[in-house]
Amino acid sequence: MNHANGGVRASGANAPVVPDRLLALTTEALAFVSRDRAEGMARRWLAGVPLSNSSEQSVLARSLALELALSVPSLKGTTAFDRLARAMKGRPPEDAAAVTLLRRSRLRLSRLSGERFEDLATGETLPLLPTPPSDAVGNNVVAFGRFTTTEDGYILATGTLVLLDDGALAVARGFVRPGGRGIGNPVRCAEAVYRHIIRNGASTADWRGPIGGGNPSFRSSQIAIPSML
Repeated sequence: MNHANGGVRASGANAPVVPDRLLALTTEALAFVSRDRAEGMARRWLAGVPLSNSSEQSVLARSLALELALSVPSLKGTTAFDRLARAMKGRPPEDAAAVTLLRRSRLRLSRLSGERFEDLATGETLPLLPTPPSDAVGNNVVAFGRFTTTEDGYILATGTLVLLDDGALAVARGFVRPGGRGIGNPVRCAEAVYRHIIRNGASTADWRGPIGGGNPSFRSSQIAIPSML
């Protein structure tokens, strides 16, 4: 398989997956997300600040809430990607392979250095395949977001990545279990990290160090997750 051509494979899939299919199916999966639930999360993170279509802070809150809602399991334990997969009968093999990767996605705390991914909660290191989210955040950064692994041991970002300053990193580390056992509750961790970012500012793709003071920018590097506007 030639990763340079942009194709990756999910376990058990015979068709290569390209990043465009991951993005397209992520957009489709939004149909299986509770918009009311996502809207409620956004309002809580804003802490009483009214939602506004013209406010960058509100737009980011809504976007991150939708991103997280994709990974939140229902009472039956299924995510939006699981429900999408059940509705995909008769689709091309590349779509089946792409949704397999999306279903395998996990929220992870990472350091991205060139073509190297380091999980800061487990110590695991993996070769990183480029996708729009990881390309946008740049090199030698600490990021939180959704990643998936391939059958041949690579990892790639499949959703919004937010860059973490010292304060946001401290929030995330509060959910890391001792002994390299990963994040104890990834969804709660994401809620806490996103709430911190919404209330204190988010970094842009040209992050170089601690941010949040002065004039914070309420932007994150995203894989075109639509808002609820």
